[in-house]
Amino acid sequence: MKLRLRGNSIRLRLMQGEVDELVAHKMIEEKVDLMNGQFGYVLKVGEKFWATSENGKVVISVPNDVAANWSKSEDLSIDHFLELPNGEKLRLLIEKDLACLTDRPHEDESDAFPNPKKNC
Repeated sequence: MKLRLRGNSIRLRLMQGEVDELVAHKMIEEKVDLMNGQFGYVLKVGEKFWATSENGKVVISVPNDVAANWSKSEDLSIDHFLELPNGEKLRLLIEKDLACLTDRPHEDESDAFPNPKKNC
């Protein structure tokens, strides 16, 4: 699972196996080792869209029916704007990770979703 933070948005990209794991186990988790500890992020299936920080981890929740339908469909993403207590909105974008169209020698794309495009 890849994480991208930019402004008031969180974007997660999942490989095929990660989508399967999310549906089967209701959660997937990644961590990054740092010099003084770890940074983690979690995507889980729950009752509603939610985003929070717990014990040094960013935790994103997606409703069960949304995750189940998305996993079985050809839809590439789940795109949701979460209303925050301060009146701002946080964009949650969860995407199926597509194989790149150009060679990237240091990327393992063996489990990526097939890219519907044939050319850039």
